[in-house]
Amino acid sequence: MAEIYENNRLYNFLRPLVWYHIRQAFRHYEVAGMENIPENAAVIITPNHCNTLMDALVVLASRNKPTAFGARADIFRKFGNTLRWLRMVPLPRIRDGLREVERNRDINREIIGIISHGMPFCMFPEGTHRTKHSLQPITKGITRIAFEAARELDMPVYIVPAGLEYSDYFNYRNDVRLTYGQPIDVKKYLADREGATEAELQMELRELLYKRISELFFFLPDDEHYEERLAEEMAKRPRRKASSLLWRVPLAIMLSPLFLLAAIISLPTLIPALILSRRAKDPAFRNSLRFAAALLTAPLLITAPCYRLVWDWHKKARNLIEDLRSLA
Repeated sequence: MAEIYENNRLYNFLRPLVWYHIRQAFRHYEVAGMENIPENAAVIITPNHCNTLMDALVVLASRNKPTAFGARADIFRKFGNTLRWLRMVPLPRIRDGLREVERNRDINREIIGIISHGMPFCMFPEGTHRTKHSLQPITKGITRIAFEAARELDMPVYIVPAGLEYSDYFNYRNDVRLTYGQPIDVKKYLADREGATEAELQMELRELLYKRISELFFFLPDDEHYEERLAEEMAKRPRRKASSLLWRVPLAIMLSPLFLLAAIISLPTLIPALILSRRAKDPAFRNSLRFAAALLTAPLLITAPCYRLVWDWHKKARNLIEDLRSLA
């Protein structure tokens, strides 16, 4: 099998279609800090993990070039070849068994090989997802890979912290913002701490990475007051005025034939998405399943252009109404 970092014509051919559907999965898709991803260097991207597969998709669509990803090792038992073709690397965990954990050395070597060829590797340093505006402890895996790469490679090695912020974790077509933070120069980090033990180096870098990531999204400490703080923050956010809803009534009437046509055309995509999402035991996976259903059925339909046409018409009508309101 070809190496993950090698050119893949089929992957490159399908990439624009996947990129398009990723962006269409959100009402507003925003990326900031792209200039913080170093060129001509070995790069490890480390976002917070709060929305299952959608997190990886948001990162994937943020760049015009491929990105490799780490994923939990157990899902590779059935779909290993497919996942590797998608440029994913298995990351063994203790719960996967001792035999899988013993493969960590080989996995680390593979990841270092990927980043040494100029392809960024995205690794979620918390190890698992959680639908909260907080961070779980950073695992040791990220520091081990970063240190090994810095000591072995004859090129700069950076960790780029990233923050993912969603307007809603559970409803499809929400808003998302991805922010890339200032990169951490791993070689300089090690040089500045010459004489420190390996345990101290790892602990300090994990603490630094935790701090850097938490600054890039709406962060709340995960303690006994989390829910109380969240409710207070949500109450502070501006709410849409009831009067603004009145302007949507004539707009809905004007565009109802177009929306009805779009709904009818989209049924072959909508029905599988609803069926799959209802089967998800974890509500956080529903949006990922909806995206998968939309992507897999898209080649059979013209739903993507139809959705785009409807959304463009809606925005034009909304802008026109706003202009009229400003003149009134």
